[in-house]
Amino acid sequence: MARRPVTRELYAKLVAGFRDAPGNATHAARVAGCERRMAKRGWDEGWPVLAWAEPIRKVIDRELLEAQEKARAEEVERARQAARVKDAARDDATKTHEEEGKLVKVARVNVMALLMASARIGPALQVLAEQVKTTIESGDLSAKDATLLLRNFAGATSMTVKAGQVALELERLHRGDPTAIIGFTPVEMSTEDALRELEEGQAALNRFKRRGLEVIEGGESGIAGSGT
Repeated sequence: MARRPVTRELYAKLVAGFRDAPGNATHAARVAGCERRMAKRGWDEGWPVLAWAEPIRKVIDRELLEAQEKARAEEVERARQAARVKDAARDDATKTHEEEGKLVKVARVNVMALLMASARIGPALQVLAEQVKTTIESGDLSAKDATLLLRNFAGATSMTVKAGQVALELERLHRGDPTAIIGFTPVEMSTEDALRELEEGQAALNRFKRRGLEVIEGGESGIAGSGT
């Protein structure tokens, strides 16, 4: 094979051949279409008289180093991106947890208000039971109206209890606790059972009064007039 003159085109082909197979002069010569000896010289020495024809091994080493630096920079950037995504996700989770905490607090306050309201009207129910019974017996209040009255109250009580259950579940979920162990379910009863409960409560209250006891807040009792 005739020796070819060193041109920029030939040099570029030798670089391409050595880029595919660093140090392999046979492969580079085949790619460039020149003698192996010429390709070998290009790899080891280059052509110093030509400013653009430095030893090709230096070109390949420089390209390899640049590729490694680029890969490291890309890896660092990917790590930074991952860290930013992680930080954003953590901030979002923290914000969501704080918002859920506010929701739980509002629900707890509202439910406590409902329960306190129910507790305040409790004593009046004893009077109401007697009045409903007396009114029904006197014929001034129909059984239908009485049933509707008791059903409305039972519905309101059931809603309060269920609201309390939901508030408890929200709070446990917010803390990460299981909700299945709450075991808190509202008691379902018929209108007749509700009326019977009211009557029995009133009867118990009357018995306490006949025995000289007085009922005080909290469910405790003492001898009327004894100061205990």
